[in-house]
Amino acid sequence: MKTKQKLIKPAVFFILLALFVSVSVTQFNVTARFGMSGADGYVKNSSNNNPISGAKVTLTVIGTTPSIDYTDSNGYYFVLLKMLLLGPVSGTLKVEKSGFITSYESITIYPGETTRRNVFLDPPPPPPTPRSVTYAGTVLDNYHDYVSQATVKLEENGNIVSTTTADTEGNYAINYDIWPDRDYDLIASKTGYETVEVDVPIIEEGETHYESFYMTNFPQKYAVIACITDYQNPSHAFKNPFGWKDSNGWYHRFTDSYENGGYNYDPANVIVLTDVANENLYDGNLANNYAVESTIKTYLNLFVDKADPNDIISFIFSGCAYSIMDGGTEVNTYLCTYEYHEDAGGYLYDYELAEIFEDSRAYTNFIFLDVSHAGGFVNEIEAMTSYSNTYFAGACDTLGQKYWEYDDYWETGDGSLWTYWFLEAPYFIGGYPPYGAVIDIHNIFIDGKSLWFNYVSNNLLGVYPPITVGYVPYEDKPIFRNGSGSELYLDIDWWYY
Repeated sequence: MKTKQKLIKPAVFFILLALFVSVSVTQFNVTARFGMSGADGYVKNSSNNNPISGAKVTLTVIGTTPSIDYTDSNGYYFVLLKMLLLGPVSGTLKVEKSGFITSYESITIYPGETTRRNVFLDPPPPPPTPRSVTYAGTVLDNYHDYVSQATVKLEENGNIVSTTTADTEGNYAINYDIWPDRDYDLIASKTGYETVEVDVPIIEEGETHYESFYMTNFPQKYAVIACITDYQNPSHAFKNPFGWKDSNGWYHRFTDSYENGGYNYDPANVIVLTDVANENLYDGNLANNYAVESTIKTYLNLFVDKADPNDIISFIFSGCAYSIMDGGTEVNTYLCTYEYHEDAGGYLYDYELAEIFEDSRAYTNFIFLDVSHAGGFVNEIEAMTSYSNTYFAGACDTLGQKYWEYDDYWETGDGSLWTYWFLEAPYFIGGYPPYGAVIDIHNIFIDGKSLWFNYVSNNLLGVYPPITVGYVPYEDKPIFRNGSGSELYLDIDWWYY
């Protein structure tokens, strides 16, 4: 008996195939969910342990596309690694949610396993609030002296937010509401001093932080120029024909810029004292006052009191002077100030000048006398306590005479001979060191008598007293005393830095 085979119709076949595929895909998804590699866990709020829904979870492993999932209402997530593993791999699990600080964690994924990793997100810190604090201290210089009237500023993230001025003892205080998430600096400054800036810490509400400043005091350069042409009582003192040119030459040498061959002094620290006849002859710079005895002493005492050990004080005098003699011995020598009268005063004695400079702390005391009898000041100057910091240059010896210059032999024109020889000689013997701001006394005074002979004596025809060309009487030659034995610097900016 023949058995009749029943054939499956094509339509039925395709229905059965579709069911097989459906079951296979479902089985694959289940396998992927529970048998393949990945990570799962819960994302919660670190402050209260509550689940966080909607957080974005990203699993990143080098060599595959990042896997992403979002937490459900229970804070649960599952991320499936999109690659088959033959061994464990390291990855990064990033969890982020608006209103929370993003978390980054390292994680190891194993083949065929789901790594459990619970993540706690921190809410952002509360916004900072200002703190009322005080920054206070003292401003001192490099000699530990108070710096009064120094400006102290508080800087917040590079912007000045508060300013105060130190009192007469250098004390300052700034009260300010600071923010803990910002940076603060204190800046102390004053003209003539190096500006100092320091970082200051963030302190707690109501606290005071003490910060003292030590500011380097830049070298200050002071000068008193007293040059007299016409005396108040001309019958008692000789006319000094070129006194106004002497003062003008020194003024510009002190105050001109380095580029113009000057010493770059602050004009406010250069006092010009003169007489009525020449108070308007300073290229537009009026004389400060009359060159009377009391005014000269006042300014010299002022500068000596102010000067620190790195400062310079110069005293320039051009005019008349006399020596009091006992037989053939000099007793005292004095400068004739503007009001000089034999019976009424106007004497600035050698011992008075020495008393003024006696306790000077200045790095350099420079005394320049373009007068007759200048050598009469030597003994008193050499006896000063501050002589080791003092340079003295005089036009002549005790019994000598000063000379005038009547022609344009020097580059800057005529004037008293000693003044212009001293100001211009460096140009003739090799020029100035850097900036044209330093007089090298060793170069100038190498055999000073020979220099005087070479540069001056051949140009003295017609000068009183008459002399033989090529010869200068011994007592009329310049005199010099160097207390320190080193070079004279009328400007020390280049040395100081």
